[in-house]
Amino acid sequence: MAIMANELKKGTRVLMSNGWEAVLVDEPKGENIRKATVYGTFTETGSIYVDKIVEALIDGDWVGVSLDDDQREFSEMKKQFGL
Repeated sequence: MAIMANELKKGTRVLMSNGWEAVLVDEPKGENIRKATVYGTFTETGSIYVDKIVEALIDGDWVGVSLDDDQREFSEMKKQFGL
């Protein structure tokens, strides 16, 4: 089972590719960037790229997160710049 990044709602707990967890604090608008509270070395709220979200906690289960075509294209473009 997987969920599209655009379907992730405000308040969803997510796992990022660096192993940190975060909680989304904005509503999706088909964007490549979301605002989240990230629980890492420090707890901070800021912008994260949606392609860095790998799993989401949905109904008590961790499920994979998929990107739409535009988000995948943006992710590939970022990689060219080392982001």
